[in-house]
Amino acid sequence: MTRHDDSIQAVYHADPLCGWCFAIADELADARHQLGDDVEWTLRMGGLVVGDRVRAVAHDAEYLRSGLAQVHAASGRSAGDPYWTEIVDVGTWVSDSEPVCRAVLTAIELADTDAGFAASHRLSDLLYVEGVEPDSLDALHEVARTIGLDGDGFVEHWASPHTRDRLTAHWADTRRSGLQTYPTIAVLSDGRLQPVVTGFAPAAAIVERIRAAGDGG
Repeated sequence: MTRHDDSIQAVYHADPLCGWCFAIADELADARHQLGDDVEWTLRMGGLVVGDRVRAVAHDAEYLRSGLAQVHAASGRSAGDPYWTEIVDVGTWVSDSEPVCRAVLTAIELADTDAGFAASHRLSDLLYVEGVEPDSLDALHEVARTIGLDGDGFVEHWASPHTRDRLTAHWADTRRSGLQTYPTIAVLSDGRLQPVVTGFAPAAAIVERIRAAGDGG
């Protein structure tokens, strides 16, 4: 996207493992297309599944079924059968935000912010629609193909200790900014982030709220 000096500065706070980020992904892509060059986007991650939350997915099966039913009711987006049979029912995959957020950061660093959005969306769909472990080498190569990058080079950057360190710093910066809820869309106003969307919203509402915040409303 081309930057204009009067562009609205918007921040999207997300995590590829977040069910509500999966819910909003298509609506957000539509909204970003409608807003075009009027908005300059930054993608921030804070790490949803960290610490004690990092564990085999079998432990959270009931929670996931309930939560994704709510996602479907609100957005119409559904987890595919492979997610339930290959991920939840098998139950051995360890849910951890660090490797998938690192993949998004890799996309941003090797390409740009638009690639980061595409990577985050693709990782969510690989998990929730296709039942692919999003931190697997197959998933990483698929993300690289999605954004037009060499798979081996993508994985090498993703696996670097320096990329891990930069993600740690990225998470710390995100926490300092005050962003906590996934997903959140915020607009920078007078040097502060003003949340305008938390959770799911359709494209029309996203566009309206960002424009209103950009106009000072």
